[in-house]
Amino acid sequence: MPVPNVGASFSISEYTDTTGLGNYALRGGVVSPENYFFRFRDAHDDGASIDYWISDGPNIEIGTGILTYGDPDTLSRDTILASSNGGDKVNWLGGTRPILREVAVGECSSSDIQNVYTGTSI
Repeated sequence: MPVPNVGASFSISEYTDTTGLGNYALRGGVVSPENYFFRFRDAHDDGASIDYWISDGPNIEIGTGILTYGDPDTLSRDTILASSNGGDKVNWLGGTRPILREVAVGECSSSDIQNVYTGTSI
């Protein structure tokens, strides 16, 4: 696994192609030439509460959900904090979108950060 440069924070991002109002099916980490993003399971245990944001450009949803390991892993949409749909879940149409979470290093101990690099959940 490429090792990202961890400064004040590190990013978690996975793609989803979920349509409608259901839980997000997580389809793997986002990789670009400039960045490597961790998958949610790389940094969080099964059953963890996760703050997230997702956007396809004109639509955005910011919320909190529960990560469930599986095939595929899923992220529930339990609490919507803000959205382009008047504060409700966005009814997604087709397409692939990234789901993101920025984790401040201050939220983690140094051993937690090391665990991310070695593949052990925090």
